Amino acid sequence: MLTEKDLLLDIIQNTPVSSVWNISSDSWERIPEVFAEFISFNDVYGWDIIIKSDNRKRVTEIIDKEEIYNKIVHQYIRFNESIIFKSYDNMLFTILEDSFPLKVELLNKYKDSDVCVE
Repeated sequence: MLTEKDLLLDIIQNTPVSSVWNISSDSWERIPEVFAEFISFNDVYGWDIIIKSDNRKRVTEIIDKEEIYNKIVHQYIRFNESIIFKSYDNMLFTILEDSFPLKVELLNKYKDSDVCVE
């Protein structure tokens, strides 16, 4: 059975290099600690993590180990100044924009699951 954790891992694994993953500041208070080595910007609105080819594997390992998917209240990924992914309320509702790589493939993968993605 596919879960929100699987979806977040798929999203991070397929997001373009140099994308910025923003996690809202009302998320789990340990986000800055567990992602300390990757946070490029931090303010009252949240934390930015730049997805790079040399950190993607470690970021996904943290997501897996820490069960991050259900500790993030709101999040989005932007690439080339456009939002390509966003989710609300601990991934209860997730949107992949048309510009997200492999959008169709991911929608097909999750269409028969309980994961809410469009």
